[in-house]
Amino acid sequence: MSRKDRKSNPDLTAEWRMEQDQIKNGQNPNPTPYQFSNNNFDNSYPYYQQPQQNIPPYNAPKPGADYYGFDNKKETSNVQNEQNKSRVKQNQKKEDDIEKQYRSAQRKRYFLRGLLILINLGLLSYVCLSVVGIIFDSQGNNEKNIDAYITLKGKNKKDSQKIYDRLLDEKEVSTFNDYGILGDDLYLSNYSLKNTSSFQEFYFSRIDNVKDNEDFYWARMEKLNFSNFEPGDYALTTNLANKYPLKYNGNSSIYQTFYSLPNSSGERREITIKGNKVSPIFLISVNVITELPEFWYDVVYYADRDSEIPNIDRITSKVVYKDEGMQSVYLTNANYAIDLSGTDNFSSKYTALEGFTVDDNNNFIKEIGGYLTGANSLVDDKSSVLNSIYKNDHLGKKVFTLKNDDNIDIKTDNINKILSAK
Repeated sequence: MSRKDRKSNPDLTAEWRMEQDQIKNGQNPNPTPYQFSNNNFDNSYPYYQQPQQNIPPYNAPKPGADYYGFDNKKETSNVQNEQNKSRVKQNQKKEDDIEKQYRSAQRKRYFLRGLLILINLGLLSYVCLSVVGIIFDSQGNNEKNIDAYITLKGKNKKDSQKIYDRLLDEKEVSTFNDYGILGDDLYLSNYSLKNTSSFQEFYFSRIDNVKDNEDFYWARMEKLNFSNFEPGDYALTTNLANKYPLKYNGNSSIYQTFYSLPNSSGERREITIKGNKVSPIFLISVNVITELPEFWYDVVYYADRDSEIPNIDRITSKVVYKDEGMQSVYLTNANYAIDLSGTDNFSSKYTALEGFTVDDNNNFIKEIGGYLTGANSLVDDKSSVLNSIYKNDHLGKKVFTLKNDDNIDIKTDNINKILSAK
């Protein structure tokens, strides 16, 4: 081995030195084969026996590699890496599945929570509306309590009193003591209406919508009929000069509701009169409705079983047959009562100056007209339809009788005239 070769290759220089050391020690130098890890290589042959080398020769196979230079550890590491990747993917998939389940459960929880919130809000709204309803019902019941303080529509006692104070403005009130209703007409008097009325004219003013800086507007009424009035609360006076509001001065309180006939649009007026000793004025409340309450009628007919009954558009009616008695007619709530089998054409008439005028022999008109027509004035119990229970009822009907021998067309025409007359 030349010096040049030994210098260019450090591994060979080390090998040469080892040979020299063996020669010095009287040993035969042996070739220095590399330590292979191949199990198929026969290392038992003496020529290949070698001392342990601390420094591997140049280009020697790495420990753990076989004869052909394949790294078993590297291959094992690659397999393990693939297995680890597979396990990572499986674990990631499991985590993703768990995450999906968690998110799904969260969405369900959020949905249920939102649903519960909505239900609670609905219940809270229901409770609030119920409380408000109870309050308004309480106010309504307070209004229907005929002895309670009369408040204006949509206003409490304080706001109502404020308007009353402006209306009165330290004025006196004009009182009345008696009232009566025929159909949808109202009659007032300072003394008994059965004789005559003490008032010759009336003026009305709507007071529930008046503003603080506005004056009360008064308008004249030919008679107290509110079938064409706008909804609201109205005060009355009998003297335009002093404008003293009317106040009821009777012994009992007033809370009476009656209804008008329908107009061409089918609208009706619900009229309620209110008055008592604790309220400062007499009040008329008007509402618009389209249907009558149950057991209320425009007309009640009194007829024989074989009578032909007229049919009038937009008019609700009830038939009471003569074998049922006049008391059934009186107890029926209606504006008009018409006897279809009378001996002649008669009607109840009442004027402010003359009071009630009718043929004294017509018991049907007297008794069915009610308070203003002198009901219960007949001597014998068979003719009278009233008893002590009904004596203080001031609500009456406009009463008419039609000839029994008139045909149905004539009766229908007469009834249309009756209903359209004001």
